[in-house]
Amino acid sequence: MLTAWNSLCEFGLKPRELAEIAWRAENEYVGVKCGKMDQLAVALGEPGAALFIDTRDGSVEPVVIPSDLQLVVLDTRRPRSLAGAAYNQRVEECAEAAVKMSVETLRDATLADLDYLDGTLLKRARHVITENQRVLDFRKALGAEDRQSLFDLAQASHLSLRDDYEVSCPELDAMAEAAWSAPGCVAARLTGAGFGGCCVALVDRSAYPGFADAVRGRYSGQGFAEPSIFPVEPTAGTSVMYL
Repeated sequence: MLTAWNSLCEFGLKPRELAEIAWRAENEYVGVKCGKMDQLAVALGEPGAALFIDTRDGSVEPVVIPSDLQLVVLDTRRPRSLAGAAYNQRVEECAEAAVKMSVETLRDATLADLDYLDGTLLKRARHVITENQRVLDFRKALGAEDRQSLFDLAQASHLSLRDDYEVSCPELDAMAEAAWSAPGCVAARLTGAGFGGCCVALVDRSAYPGFADAVRGRYSGQGFAEPSIFPVEPTAGTSVMYL
């Protein structure tokens, strides 16, 4: 919407500026204390690439996804009805944990700093600290086309989101587990705010039909609703098309 408005009114705003406005709208108007990942991905996406985003210095680096890998969305069909309120709670818990560890944000903390925490705050901080490292490692593994590391990192990420950040649900866990055991799976984990919604997977492109059939069968076989499974392609950010 902002891209269209920007063009029609000739504001001259750059894609990064549009992402910033969209982020402020989500935080200040909608009331969800989200980060900038989604907005930057929509504004600055590049064909065939993931984006490595550093929200401290504002840098956005495209990371090429090997052409023999297919990005797949695995929709559990469970609405994310609790995600907004829970997301805000997690943000507050992480901020409290940072204060107790005397760091500006959890990005500045190390695993050794967890000694200052216990209970829920310990789990939230442990997830963030380890997830930040997993992101760095995943970027490296994509560049090296190290499939085993991609699988292990995505699986560890999902388990941390389930156990430490506590934003998963039975449907997301069942979907991730179905993907991990399906032929051609390179990586899979829940995506988004959790409590429903989707998992995302990287799959050997040639194995996609068998992968989708296997995931659909195993997930539905556990009594959940028929999932929606479909391939997607990373593409460029928003642009104006004149018809």
